Amino acid sequence: MSLSPVRETVADRLAIFANVLELFTGGFSVTAGSLAGVVLPEGSLIKVDEAARTATVVKAAKAAADSASTTQHLVVDYGMLRVGDRVTFGHTATSSAIDSIVASGSNWLVTVGTGFKVGATGAILYESNATATPAVVANSISRYATKFGGEVAAVRRGTAYKNRLQPHAAGNLADLPATIQLSESY
Repeated sequence: MSLSPVRETVADRLAIFANVLELFTGGFSVTAGSLAGVVLPEGSLIKVDEAARTATVVKAAKAAADSASTTQHLVVDYGMLRVGDRVTFGHTATSSAIDSIVASGSNWLVTVGTGFKVGATGAILYESNATATPAVVANSISRYATKFGGEVAAVRRGTAYKNRLQPHAAGNLADLPATIQLSESY
């Protein structure tokens, strides 16, 4: 008679990855900054630096439907952006600093500087520099959920479901290596 493992838990969400063939050797220290203690979800876009053994996260959020969304206030569904971060929508050539962030139910109400054009519901807001280009360009994806300030496992080769990754604009995926396939399936 032999013992065989029995699975007693059930996944509560859809899988992010169809297949993970290889992870980068070792782990990468996640640069935390003002995000210490926040959990980085599985499937987050990251930029790994193999020489320094660090990972920087692509901070992004999706505009959520809400009547508070105006030219200076928008509601987003993801809490990695912080006051002072410069942000832009993929469709504009302007960026602005975040003035305040307030919890609004399960979302966050973000106030930005004047003259900032708010995107439509579902548009991707991401951290940028002064010229409205992404502040961090992803070259990998986090394999597991990790707390900021901890170590993250990064995918080197595999297939991820594009629609299940953290909110992202198409430009945020442009520099992922060819070894990371993105499936259009849901």
